Amino acid sequence: MIRGNAAREDWSALRGIARVPTHAVHVANERRTYPRAQLQLPVRILSVAGHLEKEFDQVLTTDISSSGLRVSCPFQIPVGTPVKLEVELVKRASGLGTVRLITQAQVVRALPDSQSYGWHTLAFSFEEISFERDELTSPQFMHA
Repeated sequence: MIRGNAAREDWSALRGIARVPTHAVHVANERRTYPRAQLQLPVRILSVAGHLEKEFDQVLTTDISSSGLRVSCPFQIPVGTPVKLEVELVKRASGLGTVRLITQAQVVRALPDSQSYGWHTLAFSFEEISFERDELTSPQFMHA
């Protein structure tokens, strides 16, 4: 067992979403470097190959890991295409305290979806990750 500062140093060394406790959700039984959590999180495709995506609302993740995610999408994006994604990790009813993962990613796999005709299973690999969080403090308590 690690105690004191050593435990803090090990915990703080983790980056990205590696700190997400995948042991708390169902993880596929596979031998991967980064285990996948089978979570359905809302994903918005913000841009494809540098072009803003205006006509597409959102899809849900099939699974997610600290290195990428997989979705079922109504259109195909070619393998190797750079995309910008927004994943809603935490959503509060009030909207305050919502946490989003924003990532530059690349399509690494694109296959026809076996569950939905005309849809495609897309796998993305994260290249850059940042987080955005809405403030927890209600605007009525904010000072001018």
